[in-house]
Amino acid sequence: MSLDAIKQISEAEKDADNERKDAYAEAKKMVLSSEAAGKEALAKALSGAEREKDKIFAEADERIKTAALEITEKTAKECGELEKAALKHMDEAVSIIVERIVSVQ
Repeated sequence: MSLDAIKQISEAEKDADNERKDAYAEAKKMVLSSEAAGKEALAKALSGAEREKDKIFAEADERIKTAALEITEKTAKECGELEKAALKHMDEAVSIIVERIVSVQ
Protein backbone atom coordinates (compact mmCIF):
# COMPACT_ATOMS: atom_id res chain seq x y z
CA MET A 1 0.00 0.00 0.00
CA SER A 2 1.29 3.39 -0.85
CA LEU A 3 1.97 6.07 1.68
CA ASP A 4 -0.66 8.24 0.03
CA ALA A 5 -3.32 5.56 0.44
CA ILE A 6 -2.38 5.08 4.07
CA LYS A 7 -2.70 8.85 4.64
CA GLN A 8 -6.12 8.86 2.95
CA ILE A 9 -7.30 5.96 5.09
CA SER A 10 -5.92 7.62 8.21
CA GLU A 11 -7.64 10.90 7.27
CA ALA A 12 -10.90 9.07 6.54
CA GLU A 13 -10.73 7.29 9.90
CA LYS A 14 -9.97 10.59 11.64
CA ASP A 15 -12.88 12.30 9.83
CA ALA A 16 -15.21 9.41 10.71
CA ASP A 17 -14.08 9.58 14.31
CA ASN A 18 -14.72 13.33 14.43
CA GLU A 19 -18.14 12.90 12.80
CA ARG A 20 -19.02 10.19 15.31
CA LYS A 21 -17.94 12.45 18.21
CA ASP A 22 -19.91 15.37 16.74
CA ALA A 23 -22.98 13.16 16.24
CA TYR A 24 -22.68 11.89 19.80
CA ALA A 25 -22.38 15.43 21.16
CA GLU A 26 -25.36 16.54 19.06
CA ALA A 27 -27.41 13.55 20.24
CA LYS A 28 -26.48 14.33 23.83
CA LYS A 29 -27.60 17.96 23.32
CA MET A 30 -30.88 16.75 21.83
CA VAL A 31 -31.49 14.42 24.77
CA LEU A 32 -30.77 17.17 27.30
CA SER A 33 -32.94 19.60 25.39
CA SER A 34 -35.78 17.06 25.20
CA GLU A 35 -35.47 16.32 28.90
CA ALA A 36 -35.59 20.02 29.72
CA ALA A 37 -38.62 20.52 27.47
CA GLY A 38 -40.30 17.50 29.04
CA LYS A 39 -39.64 18.77 32.54
CA GLU A 40 -41.00 22.19 31.60
CA ALA A 41 -44.12 20.65 30.07
CA LEU A 42 -44.60 18.50 33.16
CA ALA A 43 -44.20 21.50 35.45
CA LYS A 44 -46.79 23.44 33.43
CA ALA A 45 -49.18 20.49 33.48
CA LEU A 46 -48.76 20.03 37.24
CA SER A 47 -49.29 23.74 37.82
CA GLY A 48 -52.43 23.70 35.70
CA ALA A 49 -53.70 20.61 37.48
CA GLU A 50 -53.01 22.23 40.85
CA ARG A 51 -54.98 25.34 39.85
CA GLU A 52 -57.85 23.17 38.55
CA LYS A 53 -57.85 21.15 41.80
CA ASP A 54 -57.98 24.34 43.85
CA LYS A 55 -60.87 25.63 41.72
CA ILE A 56 -62.80 22.36 42.08
CA PHE A 57 -62.20 22.29 45.85
CA ALA A 58 -63.35 25.90 46.21
CA GLU A 59 -66.52 25.19 44.22
CA ALA A 60 -67.19 22.05 46.26
CA ASP A 61 -66.63 23.99 49.48
CA GLU A 62 -69.19 26.58 48.39
CA ARG A 63 -71.71 23.87 47.49
CA ILE A 64 -71.14 22.22 50.87
CA LYS A 65 -71.63 25.50 52.72
CA THR A 66 -74.84 26.20 50.78
CA ALA A 67 -76.16 22.69 51.43
CA ALA A 68 -75.27 22.90 55.13
CA LEU A 69 -77.05 26.25 55.44
CA GLU A 70 -80.15 24.85 53.70
CA ILE A 71 -80.16 21.80 55.97
CA THR A 72 -79.70 23.97 59.07
CA GLU A 73 -82.56 26.26 58.05
CA LYS A 74 -84.84 23.31 57.22
CA THR A 75 -84.02 21.62 60.52
CA ALA A 76 -84.62 24.82 62.49
CA LYS A 77 -88.00 25.24 60.76
CA GLU A 78 -88.97 21.63 61.50
CA CYS A 79 -87.89 22.03 65.13
CA GLY A 80 -90.03 25.15 65.41
CA GLU A 81 -93.02 23.32 63.94
CA LEU A 82 -92.51 20.39 66.34
CA GLU A 83 -92.24 22.79 69.26
CA LYS A 84 -95.49 24.53 68.23
CA ALA A 85 -97.24 21.16 67.95
CA ALA A 86 -95.92 20.13 71.36
CA LEU A 87 -97.03 23.40 72.94
CA LYS A 88 -100.55 22.90 71.57
CA HIS A 89 -100.79 19.67 73.54
CA MET A 90 -98.94 20.90 76.63
CA ASP A 91 -102.03 21.86 78.62
CA GLU A 92 -103.66 18.53 77.88
CA ALA A 93 -100.48 16.63 78.88
CA VAL A 94 -100.13 18.62 82.11
CA SER A 95 -103.77 17.94 82.98
CA ILE A 96 -103.35 14.20 82.41
CA ILE A 97 -100.18 14.11 84.52
CA VAL A 98 -101.75 16.13 87.36
CA GLU A 99 -104.85 13.96 87.22
CA ARG A 100 -102.77 10.77 87.52
CA ILE A 101 -100.71 12.20 90.37
CA VAL A 102 -103.84 13.28 92.25
CA SER A 103 -105.60 9.95 91.68
CA VAL A 104 -102.58 7.99 92.98
CA GLN A 105 -102.54 9.88 96.29
